[in-house]
Amino acid sequence: MLEKKKYNSWTELIHSAYAYGMANALPEAVEQSVEMTANDMRDSFLRGSNPPEVRPSGGINCAGMTQLLARGAVNERPDIDHARALFCVGHYLHNIMYMALRSALPHEDFNVIVEEEVALPEWWPSDHPRFRGKGHIDLQLECTAMDDWFIQGVKPSIVADIKTKHTRGITQIKDVIEPETDVFGNLDQLAVYSDNQGTLANGALLIFMNREVPKTPNRLKVKPVFAGELEEALANVKRRVGLAVDPAAPFTPELWQRKEDGFTGFVPCKGYCDVQAQCERLRSGEDSWDV
Repeated sequence: MLEKKKYNSWTELIHSAYAYGMANALPEAVEQSVEMTANDMRDSFLRGSNPPEVRPSGGINCAGMTQLLARGAVNERPDIDHARALFCVGHYLHNIMYMALRSALPHEDFNVIVEEEVALPEWWPSDHPRFRGKGHIDLQLECTAMDDWFIQGVKPSIVADIKTKHTRGITQIKDVIEPETDVFGNLDQLAVYSDNQGTLANGALLIFMNREVPKTPNRLKVKPVFAGELEEALANVKRRVGLAVDPAAPFTPELWQRKEDGFTGFVPCKGYCDVQAQCERLRSGEDSWDV
């Protein structure tokens, strides 16, 4: 198991545990991940086309997207294969991370909870037909022997989400990830789950895995998300949800408006939005937004 010492943060611990677990995999941890990978591959390619829904992992990073999904908008390009392949590869790497952590962290000191299905917070419109009533949390970590593993001040439990990126993308990750530039909703997702699990004040973690060349120095980046950023993201999600369930609310395509207002960063309005076509027609006046 991983050497017991005083780590400065969960970020430092995960980097060390990943490296150790990859080099010293336990057979039982490997078998768990093999089984999960097989199920994920079946699900990625055989599950069919589910109706789009608002869920913590998608549709809450732009008010316009949330509104359209809540009104029953659909992906007008459901037959493209890229999303299925990316989903499959992403979960394969998730399972490698789970294997590494299970191999490195002693069970008597750590609880490693993966892919837990949870009900969503009471403010989430669970009775709405276009809002998914449950979510899946990638990773939850709890240390039951804090004095042996961490310096004073580190929180004993934390929610983490795992994302995959190509080499260029992973080198461009900023040290501090803020709601203002979080155009894919990574913080939004973490905020919903952290609020749900009662760990909002503990902060959260974003774990980025390189899906191209894992042995490069940039194979893994673990970024802390501070409580203040989570609280701001949570307020954004609640505002977007409120607009989506209010039939009198005006159409609010936030990400497109941000680009129009001079935001120079990338926004996922082209190619990364399931309701892109409907949004474009509304913005152009081809379709009308009835309130």
